[in-house]
Amino acid sequence: MAMERREENLFREWKRKYGEQFIADGVVNEAAFDASPLPRLVFVLKEVDDCAPGFDLRSFIEAGSPKNGGHTFAPMARWVSAVRGREINFAPEEERKRVLLPVAVMNLKKTTGGAITRYGALHAAVMADREFLKEQIRLYLDKPTCFACCGNQVFDLFCDVMGGLPVENCSGTDYCRLDGRCLAFRFYHPNAKIGGLASCFRAAVEKLNRLQA
Repeated sequence: MAMERREENLFREWKRKYGEQFIADGVVNEAAFDASPLPRLVFVLKEVDDCAPGFDLRSFIEAGSPKNGGHTFAPMARWVSAVRGREINFAPEEERKRVLLPVAVMNLKKTTGGAITRYGALHAAVMADREFLKEQIRLYLDKPTCFACCGNQVFDLFCDVMGGLPVENCSGTDYCRLDGRCLAFRFYHPNAKIGGLASCFRAAVEKLNRLQA
């Protein structure tokens, strides 16, 4: 079954719980994702900050993440570009659109949040949706894939969702194994004001990819 159809089948059930407040996410462009160099990249975030009912994160990113989207998706585009062998210093809308087409981006919490996330509320929401989240993650395990968990809380919750996966460490990078071909690792949020993160991201993906070989 096509990836987009599998996502929509899952989201149809999920939306019964939240109605129009549900925020769809996942594979930005199915054809590009399917043709992506391996490992494929899936970014895992906490939640979307303040959006209108019916918002679809996939369409927003495919359009170049206009308006305020650059705060998160411009750094993300720089990280992806670095992994694919071309470091860039600036990622305007058209560049973000091109670079992020082959990735997936999913939020652990499927309703809108605020600028500041309270961990207790986030944890409760994630645990309530645990089976749905597990099913979504499993959609992306058909090929070698790296899940970049953007933030300490995100990585910890991701491991909990997948059944308390044991955390390993490779040269300073925490990661967990989803199966023989797919890994999730702890990394910074794209909004982090830290220099050199594109190079750090590339190094993390490269060393973890060697573990998958």
